[in-house]
Amino acid sequence: MFFAVILLIPAVMALYHNLASTDRTKAALGCGIIAAVIPVIIVLDIVHGRLIYPVYNIHINTPAVAELVVAVYYGGLPAIGILFGVATIVLSLAMKRGGFGWSLSYYLRHGS
Repeated sequence: MFFAVILLIPAVMALYHNLASTDRTKAALGCGIIAAVIPVIIVLDIVHGRLIYPVYNIHINTPAVAELVVAVYYGGLPAIGILFGVATIVLSLAMKRGGFGWSLSYYLRHGS
């Protein structure tokens, strides 16, 4: 998952480049939200890895530390989902005016 998140960086840049000519404000807002979420996902990946693999042979063996790590991980996942949802809605509004909107709306009306 770590490498998939890293590959989001050029994908977001390409998406902004493609949508900036159509609606610069919505493209910047949607891509900016995704760009802000990328480091949070990387941190959550590190926390998840810390749950599975001990680092420097340090184990999570006290309940308080385990509760904190699990709370950070499972508390961050819904926030990421909400931010991705908002970014998707904003970017879909930006795509509506561009070339993506016409081809997609034609496909939805007439089928394959």
